[in-house]
Amino acid sequence: MLDQIPFFTFSKLSFFVPNPPGGLFFCGALEFYDKSFNRLNPKNDHRLERFKFRNFFEVTTTDDRVIRRFANEEDKTVVFATDSILSTLRCAPRSVYSCDIVIHHIGNKHFFHKRNGSEFDLNFSQQVLRDGNKVVFDEPNLFALEREETAFVAYRYRRWKIDQDTYLIARCEVHSVVDVRGQQKLETKRGVVLATELKNNANKLAKWTAQALHAEADLMKIGYVSRVHPRDHFNHVILSAIGHKKKDFAAQINLNTSNMRGIVKSIVDLCMKLNEGENRADGEAIDVEVGVGEDDANKDASDSIA
Repeated sequence: MLDQIPFFTFSKLSFFVPNPPGGLFFCGALEFYDKSFNRLNPKNDHRLERFKFRNFFEVTTTDDRVIRRFANEEDKTVVFATDSILSTLRCAPRSVYSCDIVIHHIGNKHFFHKRNGSEFDLNFSQQVLRDGNKVVFDEPNLFALEREETAFVAYRYRRWKIDQDTYLIARCEVHSVVDVRGQQKLETKRGVVLATELKNNANKLAKWTAQALHAEADLMKIGYVSRVHPRDHFNHVILSAIGHKKKDFAAQINLNTSNMRGIVKSIVDLCMKLNEGENRADGEAIDVEVGVGEDDANKDASDSIA
């Protein structure tokens, strides 16, 4: 064991970043969000489809050739991660379950990895898109093979300055383009449902919000999904999809960005003590006395959000 970070200290951490993150690279393609999903409700639901032939990519940081290129170009100390990993760390105080964070230390470069999640919410991200006009960036999806059908997603690489000699570079995801004209106010009853989900799935919602903040996405869509039958864990229906502005929603759920930065900064400072090679933040090399990871408390429930 190299060090410990007591759980209660996470909520007291704070770190100020004077300069906004810089954009390094944008690639992929996006379709527009289908606003007809805004009109769904429990009496007018829509079956959740499975996109078996669209490939979703969960590429680790060391296998990402864009990150490898940045690693070769940067001469300063750099931590490489994804928005999913950062949100897992930043929202750790809200979690009661743990997961592995693997850290590869190579010279003055640190690569963060974690296990992949399910494709439950990935299917939702593709179904709510509208066929037709697309936004195609200068560079295509770099993880896809030629003639391979891929999920519509854009990857945004961003860099944060942690201190004078240390930077953080992360790959963030954006899933759609939204036409914000004519946005309607949310129904009051949906607010009651959201309040219930905030109570039952605080960590999950906080992580999604953190990912939206990382990617600088203008809008975050929350989809409400339910099982067709309580005993049928395979088939689902979409009950509703609600949009939120990321900063307003972060304030609503009391997600403190300075505190989240402080958590990541403390982990990064700890990583500077690591020996070269592979290290784990699960009790082998670093003993972190917190639940860091997926909030699976409602994993087997009949209703969920995606």
